[in-house]
Amino acid sequence: MRLGRSDVSVSRIGLGTAPLAGLYSPVSDEQAAATLEAAWSAGIRYFDTAPRYGSGLAEQRLGRFLKDVDRSQATVSSKVGALLGPTRRDYTVEGVYASLAASLERTGLDAFDLLLIHDPDDHWEQAVRHAYPALERLRAQGGVRAVGVGMNQAAMLTRFVRETDVDCVMVAGRYSLLDRSAADELLPLCAERAVREVVQAWLAESAGWEVAELPRYPAFRTAR
Repeated sequence: MRLGRSDVSVSRIGLGTAPLAGLYSPVSDEQAAATLEAAWSAGIRYFDTAPRYGSGLAEQRLGRFLKDVDRSQATVSSKVGALLGPTRRDYTVEGVYASLAASLERTGLDAFDLLLIHDPDDHWEQAVRHAYPALERLRAQGGVRAVGVGMNQAAMLTRFVRETDVDCVMVAGRYSLLDRSAADELLPLCAERAVREVVQAWLAESAGWEVAELPRYPAFRTAR
């Protein structure tokens, strides 16, 4: 599945790495590696991570796994804005570049295919005026192939789709078996503007799986 107008393609189902860094319960290196290997064997080629997932542990574990597979077959995304350390949120240009450099070091990768602004709920102005233009420049310069925003809400994602040129949005928990609020405005606007939706926590409770293609909405029918 292609992400918007970019040349980045992802498998229909992806693997989010937050649970592999102990989001819900402790996970050993061996368990994390076995999960990644099973996902790869099942044909999954899209892997999402972030600095805040296990304080960098998810990025480290994913990076180790990717050293042993054909990197050209994998699509990898990480995030900027939500940081490690005492400065928990930084959506400035400098913050974006610093976050990216640290994530590349933790994963051992030369580049990410997709970068997402991470949960800028209370930082709209800084995110849209500084973080997004920084990602846009990286995309134009070839430093990243696609850019987007990942959040647990649909309203601000809708604003990003309407007011910027993102390739995709990652919407967590707002197009699920229990909450379909993303279908009200976000998904129709994405279709209109050729922006791809990556749906996270589509079973209402996140198990780490992500879906990069949506059926024609509304996808879930109310039982009668």
